[in-house]
Formats: sequence, structure tokens, C-alpha cells
Amino acid sequence: MKSRLKLLAALSFLFSLASPALAQELTPEQRQQIAHKIVTLSAKVKPHEVVLIEGNAVFLPFIEDLAIEASKVGGYAIFRTSSDRFLRAVFTEVPEEYYGQPDPTLPWFKNIDVRIQLPPLYNQPEVFRGVPPARLVKLQANGADEFRAGVRQTKTRSIFVDAPLPDQAASFGFDFATYANMQWQAIGADYASIEQSGRSLSDMLARAANIHVTAPDGTDFSFRPGQQPPLAYGGITRPDAPNWDDRAATLPGGVVVLPLAPRSFQGKIFTPEDYCSPGEKITGVSYQFHDGKMTGFTAQQNAKCLQDYLDAYAGSKDLVASVQIGLNPNLRSQSRTAPSNQAGMLWVNLGRDDRLGVSGTQMYWAIPVVSATVDVDGRTVVKSGQLRLP
Repeated sequence: MKSRLKLLAALSFLFSLASPALAQELTPEQRQQIAHKIVTLSAKVKPHEVVLIEGNAVFLPFIEDLAIEASKVGGYAIFRTSSDRFLRAVFTEVPEEYYGQPDPTLPWFKNIDVRIQLPPLYNQPEVFRGVPPARLVKLQANGADEFRAGVRQTKTRSIFVDAPLPDQAASFGFDFATYANMQWQAIGADYASIEQSGRSLSDMLARAANIHVTAPDGTDFSFRPGQQPPLAYGGITRPDAPNWDDRAATLPGGVVVLPLAPRSFQGKIFTPEDYCSPGEKITGVSYQFHDGKMTGFTAQQNAKCLQDYLDAYAGSKDLVASVQIGLNPNLRSQSRTAPSNQAGMLWVNLGRDDRLGVSGTQMYWAIPVVSATVDVDGRTVVKSGQLRLP
């Protein structure tokens, strides 16, 4: 499922004006409170700053709240929306020869101080239905690197607000109302406390000689941290940071991303269930790793879906790019997978990870490790999926 989130980020420049289709699962007062917190705490909008707000038209009431809150602190707010119908047409009707057109909006970002994004898609399974992976890869590849690199060279600080989507609710075992309530609470979490937990865990991981991960389903792997310091994302941007990644945040926030020593990742991962695309489940997946690369996988159900996804990419797609551990205590799951930033949730990322400069392929595939126990030089920091920090 996270593989497609990466694609959604690459598609963020494909916006057009549209009308709202659905209302938010929030009261106006709740929307205003969360918008105020995002603008003032996470984005740290200052007077006279230009604030661009983007997202699917379904989220228009919340987009308006963000624009209002940015204006109230002196920012100059502008917003634009996308729609499922428009992006479905891009995927299925626009000739591929037009996918590589230069993006004319890139120069705009020289004048944008803050960019707040919500999901560009709402009904992901329907939008992606029947679209060949190779076509999606071509759309993602053409112009995406140029756009990504161009934005990273600007002063812009960026926040992605992962507003609740129906297919996510189903994948985590919730009805939509319950999931939406949880997700919005997690988006409005205590990020000062989460950042403190992130710093503590990062310091411990950076000094480790060996990290060993097991899970009841047979998962068993180990690795060594790389020389680059771990990255801790608590949901708060740092406007004056020279590194673009420190000026970016994802909400719900709370994750530590760990680089790996070359060729150190060894072992196996068993994933009871995952989604190779929105709404398309893959079960009983067993991954094998040697010398820092995935050497093979098998699946009890729908192995072809994952194989087709992997086959659509070239480059170092088998490389283990990073490992991440979630920190957000407000997230939970009732299924055999979990939100990426849920406290104690572990993910192993293959292929690309721009946060660490790993860019030998366009592919990004994240493997969930459910109910993991993580031992750092013999000290347990995650026990059966529960974060254990001093």
C-alpha cells in the first residue's frame, strides 16, 4: 500500500480546480482546531509568507480552514484542488506521449514558503482500477525526479497531511467513521512529546553495533546502522534548516528512519497480509534477504500482483534502503497490518528512500513487520509491537 503513497506524492503537481464531493468527518470546530495546530505548530507560518495548500476536492472544507488559519497569522494563502475523475482520466485516457511534459509549476516554488498537501486521490482503488503498473511507472518517472529535485532546492517547507481515506479504514479493520476519528486525533497529536521520543530512540540506534528483529510469525533478521545519523520526524518543520528533509513533515507524525550499513541486512520477513495496490490484498508473503538485498519472495495469495509491480521498475529495486520505527501513540490497527507511524510499528523499505539519498531506482516498496521485537545490542526497545523507551 505504501508503494502507491509514493506515487501519490509524485502526482501532486497534477492538480486542477474541482468542486467538493463529500464532507469531512469533523465538526467545523474540530477542523478549525486541527488546522490552527498544523499552521502554527507544524508549519510555523509567519507573516508575509506564501502558503500553498493542495488536496482532493473532498477535503475542500479543511483546505479552506487551513487557508483561513494561515491568513490569520499573516500568511498569503492560495489553494488548488484535484479530483478522482480528473486523475482517473490522466491514468487511463491521456496518451503516454504527453506524460513527460515539463512541469510549468516548478518555478512557482521559488516564491512559496510553505506547502501543505492533502491526498490528491480519495477513492484510490477505483482510480487505480485496471491501470497497468508499467503505465503508472512511466507517469511517475517522467518529470518526477526533476520536479522533486527542483522543489528540494527551494526555500519551501512541506507538510503532507495524510487525511483519512476509505480504503485505509478497510485495510486496518475499521469502519470509516472510527478510522477517521483515530486518524484526525493522530494528526493532532502531542508532537513535542513525540519528538522527544524520536531523539531518544535515534541516539540509541545510532550507537548500536547490531540490531536484531524477530516476530512470532517467523520473521528474523539483523542489520547494522549506517554512518549517516538516523532521521527523527516528529511532525514539526524547522524553517531555518539547510536540509530540505528537516523542513518537511508528514502528519500523523512520529517516525525514526534508520540508514543501514552496506550489505549488513540479513534474514527473512514473513508478512501475513499487505496490499500490493489499493484494495488488492496479498497474503502470506515470505521475503528472503542476503548481503543487504532481497533475494526472493513467495506469497500464498496474489503473488503475481507484487511481481508485476516489481517487474515494472529497473535499477537497485532489491536494495534494502532503510528501516523505520513508528512513534505515534494515537494510531492503532485491528488487522494484520498497521499505519506506518503507529508507535512500535516497523517497516523495511526497499528500493528508493529520498530521505536518505537512496535513489538508484524509482521503486519504493515498504514491508510491514507486525508485532516485532527489536533488540539493540541486547536491549529491547520494541516488544511485540509495543514501543519501550525510558
